Amino acid sequence: MLWPFMPLGIGETLLSYVARLSLFHTGMGPSRLLDDLGVSAERFAAGHADEVARLAEATGSDLGLLERAAVRIAPRHVEFRGERLSKDFLATRAARYCPNCLATRDRADWEHRLLWGFRHVHRCPEHGVRLAATDNHLAIDLRQVVDANDVRPEEPVADEQPEYLDWLVERLSGGVSGDDWLSGQTIEQVLAASEMIGGVLQHGHKVSLKKLSGTERETVTDIGFTIYREGPEAVTEALTTIRNTSSASAVQAGPLAMYGTLYDWLDRRCNAIDPGPICDLLREHIVEHDAVGAGETVLGVEITHRRYHSVESLAEATGISRSRLGRLLQKMGRVPDDATDAECGRMRFDADEITGFIADSETAIPLLDVPEYIGASKRQVEMLYAAEIVLPLVPRTGRGAVRNVVFARRHLDELLSVIGKLPVAEPADGSLSSIGYACQRGIGTTPDVVRRILSGELPAFRKSGPPRLDRVLVSPIKASA
Repeated sequence: MLWPFMPLGIGETLLSYVARLSLFHTGMGPSRLLDDLGVSAERFAAGHADEVARLAEATGSDLGLLERAAVRIAPRHVEFRGERLSKDFLATRAARYCPNCLATRDRADWEHRLLWGFRHVHRCPEHGVRLAATDNHLAIDLRQVVDANDVRPEEPVADEQPEYLDWLVERLSGGVSGDDWLSGQTIEQVLAASEMIGGVLQHGHKVSLKKLSGTERETVTDIGFTIYREGPEAVTEALTTIRNTSSASAVQAGPLAMYGTLYDWLDRRCNAIDPGPICDLLREHIVEHDAVGAGETVLGVEITHRRYHSVESLAEATGISRSRLGRLLQKMGRVPDDATDAECGRMRFDADEITGFIADSETAIPLLDVPEYIGASKRQVEMLYAAEIVLPLVPRTGRGAVRNVVFARRHLDELLSVIGKLPVAEPADGSLSSIGYACQRGIGTTPDVVRRILSGELPAFRKSGPPRLDRVLVSPIKASA
């Protein structure tokens, strides 16, 4: 076992720890010490668990502490504390450093911090200064690429430290509560989603995050984080804002035009790493706002039920020409009379409701034929229509608003269904009479009597045979009581 014992620094990378140990014990680079300890330098640099365990045994270090600092490098991703992360999200090499952290220590005691390897960290939370970049991003030891004579303390940046950096520091220290919305996600899921949301909100739908400066990326990540940390409802509101601020005006504009870089990232550029709940939230938002048909795939998931129709998809589903469908939707008040063709094309309609209406319109019964259909006189139908007991398929907003009044067959069948459930009267019961005769005896108007029958307030019977209004029987005495 190596002596004297040298502990792993708080937040230090394993590569930095080995570099310090080797400098102290051999006066040479980390490869020499690892060779002496029988540890494969290549496998150790890749974070293999067996090599980390050998180092813990040789140094007397707590294996748990070393494992928490280990970053396992796989062919397409890295693993850190059980989290699967993108390779460019967390780097263990000495690519960046805080000049103030180095300036306050002897060169032999320089420690490369794990925090500096996270892509979204652009400043040192301890000193508030911008991180400096080294000349060689593949270097294992800071001493290989940083000259002590060139290290000078820097002034802290003027703006306030971003909140997401405070959260990250606390998360790495293990101080974050385990029961909130963020704790169930990986560090990358939280910060990448925050950066994307903030980037699109701040710089528009075509933002290229890689072209932003470190300061700008820090700003947009913090903007997105203040939204993302509040949970799904806040994220959904942000998605609505992003959609509403899209400059896309074409009827056929798809999710890429409406959500920009955010959609492109989730659809094509994060396949190797699970992006987390932001993907489900955006998919739900798309389905809620676009006419997505059953069988279509949105962000990798097949949609099993259509929620909304556009005029175009509705015309295709019903076989009704677009122009005729547009007039029909205008009659029912779903499309304003002065709407342009483009405005009409961007409208969305509840799929279940609108397809039911279209089906009703195809089998609608004209007002002229309703008396025969329900078994009533023309005058009775007119009174029931005026009293809104039988409702037209297309509501009239004013006199002459609809020339040809029609009724849904389904609606009239519901009325007849209630009549069909009435008990059949005894043939010899002379106390019963038709609704028309009972109304002549002063028990009320036809709408009043029918409404009371439908509500169950007035006992009624029917003659045998198919249900019709003219077969309904009531007792004038009981009705007037």
